[in-house]
Formats: sequence, C-alpha cells, structure tokens
Amino acid sequence: MQQKQTDPSTALLCANRTPSGWLAAWLAVPALMLTMAIVGGPGAPGGPLVAQAVQDAEPEKEETEEERRERMKRLAEERRKAAEAEREKAAVVAVEAYDKMARAYLDGEMDQIAELNKEMRRHTRYLSREQREAVKHMARKAPEYRPKWWKGTKKEEENSFKAEIWGFDFWANYVPTKELGLQAVFPKEEFNRRTGEMEIVDLIVLVTWKPLMVDSPKPAEGRLAREHGYTLGDIAEIIVWHELGHNYITESATTAQNIDAYQNHGKLYSKLHEYFADMTAIYHSKPKGRRIALQFRLDGLDYYMPDQEHCRGSHGIGSIVIADMLANPDAWPSVHFPPAVPEQQVEVNTIIYIYENLSPEFTVEEDMRLQQLAYDYIKKQGVKTFKTRGELTLPNKLKYRFTFSEDRENQEQRDKWVADKLKELISEGRADKLEEGETYEPPERTHTRRDRFTIRFDNDGEDDENAPKRIEIPWDQ
Repeated sequence: MQQKQTDPSTALLCANRTPSGWLAAWLAVPALMLTMAIVGGPGAPGGPLVAQAVQDAEPEKEETEEERRERMKRLAEERRKAAEAEREKAAVVAVEAYDKMARAYLDGEMDQIAELNKEMRRHTRYLSREQREAVKHMARKAPEYRPKWWKGTKKEEENSFKAEIWGFDFWANYVPTKELGLQAVFPKEEFNRRTGEMEIVDLIVLVTWKPLMVDSPKPAEGRLAREHGYTLGDIAEIIVWHELGHNYITESATTAQNIDAYQNHGKLYSKLHEYFADMTAIYHSKPKGRRIALQFRLDGLDYYMPDQEHCRGSHGIGSIVIADMLANPDAWPSVHFPPAVPEQQVEVNTIIYIYENLSPEFTVEEDMRLQQLAYDYIKKQGVKTFKTRGELTLPNKLKYRFTFSEDRENQEQRDKWVADKLKELISEGRADKLEEGETYEPPERTHTRRDRFTIRFDNDGEDDENAPKRIEIPWDQ
C-alpha cells in the first residue's frame, strides 16, 4: 500500500496526540529538512549553494601560450620598475653621502674624511666613475695635508724638523719671527790654505713665518677672503708650504750649483725659485689653500712689474692654469670667463679676471685637476725648466719664458690664442654676460699702475660690492 507523504510544515498536526507521538514528530521535522537541504530537494534552502559549488568546481579555461607570455611580461615590467625605484632611491642617498664627504674635504675638515670614507663604501656602486675616483683621491690625500712633522711649523721657538716635499725629505731649520714668510740662505766660509782666501763650503738655510698664524681659525680680511670663508690659518698654510718649497729647491741642489746659480744667474734663479715655491703651495696645501695660492698673487699681477720675481713666477703659473681652463672649459664648470676680450694684455687680464671670480663652489674634480697640473709641471718639467733656462711648454703647446725680454714673441702668440678661445666661449654663451649698460675694460697695467694701498685694503669690508676682489695680506697679524 502506498504511503502518503506528509508536508514537513504540517507534520506536527498529523502526529498522534500522545506525548511520545509529539516528541517523534518534533524530531522528525528538522531531520527531514536537513535531508532535503543536503540533497537539494525542492524548496530546500541549500539548493542554490550546491549548484554554485558544482559550477565552481568545473575546470578553469586553460591559459594560452600568448596569454602566459603577456602575464610574464607584465610581471617582469613590474619587477623592473620596482628595482629601478630602489636604485634611484639608493643613488640619491649615495650622492648625498658623496656631497657630504666632498664638502668636508673642500672645507679642509680632513679629520672627518676617514669616517666618511667608511660610510661611502656601501654607496660607491651608485656613483659615477669620476665620483668613485674622487672618493679614492680624497681618502688618499687627506692624511698628507697634516703630516706628523707639521707640529714643528707652529712652535714659538727655533726647531728643526724633517719635512717631505715632492717625495724628497730634508731637515728644515725653522726660526719663528714676525716676518710673513722668508727663506734665508747664509754662506758658511772656511779659509783655503792653498789659495789663501776664504771660500764658501756650505750654505745654511733657514725658513721663517709667523707661528701663531699656522692653523689659526681667525677669519682673514679682504673681499675674496670673506666670499670664500678663508682663515688666517689657510693663508699661513700656503706660506709654510711656499717657504718649504724654496727650501726644497736649495736642498735638492749641491752647494756649488746653488752658488753658481745665485752668482751668475741670480735674476732667473730667483724667478724659478718663486715659481717652484708657489707650485709647492698649490700642490701640498688643502683645497682652500690651492685657491689662495692663486689669488694671493693678484696684487703682483695687477701691479705688474716685468722684472719682479714674484710677478713673473706667478704669471707663468697663470699661463699654465688658464691654458688648461680655456682649452677644457667643461672640466672647469665653476670657472668664470671674461664677458669680453680685453683690448690690452689679453692673457694677464684674463688670468686676473678668472682668479678674482673663482667660485666658492669650486668642485672636488676641479680641485683635483688643479693639484694634478701642479704635480705634472714640477715632476715632469721641473728639471727641464732649469735646463732650458726658464722655459715652460704650456698645455696648449705654446711657450712661456720667465725672463720678460725673452718672452715677448711668446706673449704675442699667447695673447692671440687666449683672445680666440675667449671669442669662442663668448659666442657659445659660456663666458660671463654683461648687464645692460655695463662695460668691461680692464686697465693697461704696465702703464697705469693702480695705487698699491687701494688694492691691499678695502675699508674692513664696509662695502664689499665696490671693494677690490683681493685677500688682505696679513702683514701685522
């Protein structure tokens, strides 16, 4: 006999009215609904879920090879962009670390360089080749600026110390005085029994400078000193190296050679001495000192005296320096060139303009190049300069002779070359530009010499804009 199905919603009504029947009916309802939910019967709440589950369980559409390649390409591009962003971030940090080290080096804070160099090791791969070379240069050079014997340069009593100049060491005899700087040479004489006369058997060399100026943090005076932040210690540094440069030349020659040079070639020998001494200061001084060594000679170049040893020595250095600057302006990004070609004394006026306008933002690379120029000319042409009786071959292959009367033809060639280069730089927009109504016409310095006192002093900086661009020479410090 077929059993009639009971709707679950009326199961309780159809149940026996006995207590046991009620209980059985009550238990039967959820059991029946649960069964219907599982099997997905008609009206069951779980029916659609089961259908969706079955649909989801169906296998996904298979990715084509082209789609796979596109997906992999997108992933690779995302990774590349993320890596590039990380590299750019690391490069910014590396440049900041480099700038910090460069600033310390250019400011003469050599005691910081070793620690900053350790920091740089994790950044070097993000630097350019030139920056990596600069880091090596700074780390190598920093200890050389203050060798162990430097303490002897600031003693207030006489002392001798073993100095090293251009890789050559000798005993320097130092006597502190109030002189700005000086090398003094005294002949040591003995009686020659054979000739019956006194003869020079040796030379006693003394050097002197003001010990209290050495490493002094006191600010130097003069418009250029203020613009560049020079101290008396910076000035004293170039004086010490300059006088030791004189000492080096004297000690590297024999007594007989020195006597012959002083007695028979005194004028030329004095000019070569000043050239070598200034080059020594340029090479061995800290970066600020290198610029000072150039700018310190502005008075002599301005008040031009053709037979004066400091003037001709510094003119020779200026010829070397601006020949390289004019031929390679991209290597000297902070250097300023005249806005017009001077009508008179083209080379000398260009040297003066460049020195006056050297930027306080002189770069490490520029400083390295200036130092290398000094090294090359002393180490490669030093002996030759003596053998040729004072002739230099400049970076542009032109000549310079320290004796003025022998240099006239060379001077004409150099003036023409400088004028041509300036015209090129002016046409390219690389030279300085004149403001509207402004003119540039330096004086003829050999004929209309300026008052020396207006050059040296500038009213304690009351009017820097109109003051001469000079470093005040600390005669009375």
